[in-house]
Amino acid sequence: MIAGVAVLGGVAAGVALIVARAVAVVEEQALEAEAESLERRLESRLDALDARLARIEDQLHAVEHLRGQGRRHDRPDDTRPGRC
Repeated sequence: MIAGVAVLGGVAAGVALIVARAVAVVEEQALEAEAESLERRLESRLDALDARLARIEDQLHAVEHLRGQGRRHDRPDDTRPGRC
């Protein structure tokens, strides 16, 4: 009888292990899918920020170019605070 209980306990432990492993695999797949989704969202946001930064840089270069054309080279720039 003790041997039967031991065998039954071993079988129950084996079944529990198989079920736990199956649940872990499903959870791992769900986490991997979520991680991939987050990675795509982050890449999309980074791409948008890169594009925005490129536009800002283009605007900055345009302003620098315009300021450079409007300067007179025979007098120094006014470097006092608040002056351009």
